[in-house]
Parts: sequence; C-alpha cells; structure tokens
Amino acid sequence: MKKLLLDTHTMIWWHTNAGELGPKAHAALSDRSNDVLITIVALWEVLIKARARKRSISVDDMLAVSRHNGFTILGVEPAHLAVLEQLPIHHGDPFAHLLIAQAVAEEAIFVTANRVAAKYPVERLNARR
Repeated sequence: MKKLLLDTHTMIWWHTNAGELGPKAHAALSDRSNDVLITIVALWEVLIKARARKRSISVDDMLAVSRHNGFTILGVEPAHLAVLEQLPIHHGDPFAHLLIAQAVAEEAIFVTANRVAAKYPVERLNARR
C-alpha cells in the first residue's frame, strides 16, 4: 500500500477524466489498496479559481467523486504547518508549498506534473508519465 497526495491539477485531471493523467498515475489512483489523499488545500484552490471564473468545477462534485473512489479528505494540521515553515521557497505558489508540506508530513508520494516539486524533499510520482 502506498499513500498518495494529489496536487490540485492532478485531482482535477482525475475528476474531469480529460486524458491529461498519465498511465502510471492513473493506475496508482485506481489501485484501491493505495491510500489516496485529497487535501482541503487543493479543494480551496479549486474553489478560488471557480469563483474567479477560471474553473467550472464544483467542489461538491469533486468531494462526491473522491468519496466514491475511497479517497481520504485531508485537513490542515499543525504538523503540516511545521514542515511548511522549514521548506525553502523555490517559487511563489502558496498552495503548492502547503501541498508539498502536507505530503512530507504525511510521508506521502506527491502526485504532480509540477517540475518545481523536484526541488523539494518529497517523493514524487509524475502525473503525466
């Protein structure tokens, strides 16, 4: 069993089934023996983008699909913030920083296509390969 934490775009790709998700990532997310984490941080980011009309995705729909697939909804905990405080800043996306901190604190594989994530001390699974 692996613990996987989805980056926001990976979560969107899974939920929209638009074909951007690579076969390795798709197989890992489809494997019911893996613990797939959907974080409130990613849902918050989707909501902000939807409200700014950059996305037309319903957070309620994403939660329903996540629960249907057996994914775990992860909140923000003090341990996540403690890791975040120690992370170097390689780019200016605060959502990505917190997602990476959560993956580190949860000892989860970060499923992302974000190449900047390689600069952080987190195990990654490329969402596009």
